[in-house]
Amino acid sequence: ARERRFGGLYALPLMKITRTILILRLSFGIIYLWFGLLKFFPGLSPAEGLAGETIETMTFGILPAALGLQILACVECLIGIGFLVNRFFRTMVMIMLGHMVCTFSTFVLLPEHMFTMAPFGLTLAGQYVVKNLVFLGAGFLIINFIDQEGEFKTKQELVT
Repeated sequence: ARERRFGGLYALPLMKITRTILILRLSFGIIYLWFGLLKFFPGLSPAEGLAGETIETMTFGILPAALGLQILACVECLIGIGFLVNRFFRTMVMIMLGHMVCTFSTFVLLPEHMFTMAPFGLTLAGQYVVKNLVFLGAGFLIINFIDQEGEFKTKQELVT
């Protein structure tokens, strides 16, 4: 019964799945590295103020915004490089998913920056964060197909 549930998925040629995961991996790598690098240079990242304020709020002021932003830049660059060089793949996806959860914390911690009229009227920053739902979905898709070494799981691994 479980095998049948994945039947449609296995009907796809492996090459199509491989190319799709490759494109997602490289896209994540480029986006994370690019956005991370921007945060090293004050004034270049449009998310700089929101990210810094969120980090400072999340840490109850223990971590100043400027230092938190530098740490975030390092984490984002690490994720990006990990995706681009295909090392510690599942670990990078897990870190990415954790990062995505933290980005959504802005809706709770700083709702005034996220909504023009809660819960439906989003600011540009709110839209910037909501689009990360696509990252979450793609991250969950990837993590179900790829093992820690960046290799595709076998059919048997996928159904057990």
